[in-house]
Amino acid sequence: MIKVPPDGVQERKRNLRSFIIKRIEAIDASWFPARDEDGYYCWTKARWIDVMYRSVDLMTKEGIPPHDQLQELCWLASADKLQVSAGSASCKPILYNCSYVLWNTSSRDEMRSRQEEGKPNKRKADARHVSHRCAINACWNPHHLVLEDADTNEDRKGCRYGALELCPHQPKCIFKHRCNLVITQKN
Repeated sequence: MIKVPPDGVQERKRNLRSFIIKRIEAIDASWFPARDEDGYYCWTKARWIDVMYRSVDLMTKEGIPPHDQLQELCWLASADKLQVSAGSASCKPILYNCSYVLWNTSSRDEMRSRQEEGKPNKRKADARHVSHRCAINACWNPHHLVLEDADTNEDRKGCRYGALELCPHQPKCIFKHRCNLVITQKN
């Protein structure tokens, strides 16, 4: 028996795929290599599309934003479904990196795993991380991701400022919930 998805899910998935394809098609062809031997930051166009399409297919109904809010709302990956190995213990870091790089093509080289001299399996301490501005680890919306050093990434994870004016990060964090902080005067 074929399970029919609820109304609107397929349409929202189609809209998200269309949005991704338009972005990929807008990237200069020279950005994509003829071969993909240099790792997943240098995948061919077909490989990028495949990663993004599979990710859209794995999203839950609640995780797919309406077409008119694709840049504002989180694109939520289903954590229990994104555990297929693809060069790491999980696909999620690859998905975040792919999503970020496709919208920030000049940052591709900054994101590469830099190897320490004589230690091919160890990354340098200055390797850049993809941080979540929205503080939601399951989100892979490229507009919610930013490339930062490890310390800034950790600091952003702990950002508790409910008002954007108070957020010290650049770009600012994205707050989805009202601040629950209550300030009381001490006598």
